Amino acid sequence: MNKNILVKLTSIAAAASLLVGVAFAAFTSNQTTITGVVLSSATPALQVYDSGGNWNPTADGNGLGIKEQNMYPGLTGAEHAFYLRNSSDTSVPFGQIVGTVTSADTDWSAYQDNVQMRFGEVTTDTWTGWNNLSWWNATGANFLASQLAGGNTQRQFRVQFYMNPGAPNTLQGSNLDMTLNFVGMTP
Repeated sequence: MNKNILVKLTSIAAAASLLVGVAFAAFTSNQTTITGVVLSSATPALQVYDSGGNWNPTADGNGLGIKEQNMYPGLTGAEHAFYLRNSSDTSVPFGQIVGTVTSADTDWSAYQDNVQMRFGEVTTDTWTGWNNLSWWNATGANFLASQLAGGNTQRQFRVQFYMNPGAPNTLQGSNLDMTLNFVGMTP
């Protein structure tokens, strides 16, 4: 008789532990925490104001044409100002804007490691660090100091070039002509 009671108690204990384990799994398996996620915006909502006085979407390849003329080793070039606008609904702000080099119709191999570039935001007087053109082509970086709200909000930015003092003299008097592109990312 004691053996029969022991088997019944063991069966009840096993069923209870199974029930508690299933209940615990049911209540905890749906809890997920996600942090640090950045979503890319592939919409034409981020627009760049070009030198021709037009607002062009950045998502379709119409980037910003930039030309730095009469370069030489040791040159810190002029600040090239441009505007970016968020033409999306006010509920879609950009938390980051990443700038990259998308094309260059000069001798890329001569410039990629000898010329550096940085982006800045005019209103906050902030700059990214200097990085060579090959880095900007492969990586890019966020240069937005604070969110760019929607509803046709626009702000002024700038880009600047620097030619390393050790660059070959063959680059003396050369012109750098390239296209920059921008991708907006939600916060």
